[in-house]
Amino acid sequence: MPHKMTPEQLDFLEYEFTTSSMLAALATRRKTHPMYAAAATDSERVAVKQWLRNYLVQLGKRHQSRSLSEAEHLQEICTLVAETSETHASTLHQGRFRFGVAQKLVNLYLKYLWTIGVVRTVHHCPLDGIINAEANLGYVWNTSDSETEYLQAISKLRSHVDGEHLQTWEIRTFQVVRGAA
Repeated sequence: MPHKMTPEQLDFLEYEFTTSSMLAALATRRKTHPMYAAAATDSERVAVKQWLRNYLVQLGKRHQSRSLSEAEHLQEICTLVAETSETHASTLHQGRFRFGVAQKLVNLYLKYLWTIGVVRTVHHCPLDGIINAEANLGYVWNTSDSETEYLQAISKLRSHVDGEHLQTWEIRTFQVVRGAA
């Protein structure tokens, strides 16, 4: 049973969770779909990461204060795409922060907070290569810039897990894939 965390401990985990989420989501490994524009400077890339870190922290606070509906959760992802694209267009590849990258970032960060009990309700799990392969979703998260494709993948995943909570299924599946189960 976890103990009650001090504010300092929670701040530490918040920083680590935002960092881990960004490392996983921003390192897309696709040469045709890089994260940043070719001319982006190191300082511009740092500015994007700071922007994303701040967004995630505020998102976590909203989720801690009350349980957001699934529609509100989806709107959070859409808002992140729109605001990041608008604010950092010149730094991002083709001026866009892709939807697939945003969903992975948001869902992974919320997964971490849910796992330690800071957030009570999480509607989706991060859709990435492992989940795509295990559930045969046909969703390529690091190239997709479509909310519709994402929602179709979530629907397909819900059918695949047959009523199991998506986060619970995702964690169990990840453990099996990595050989820990």
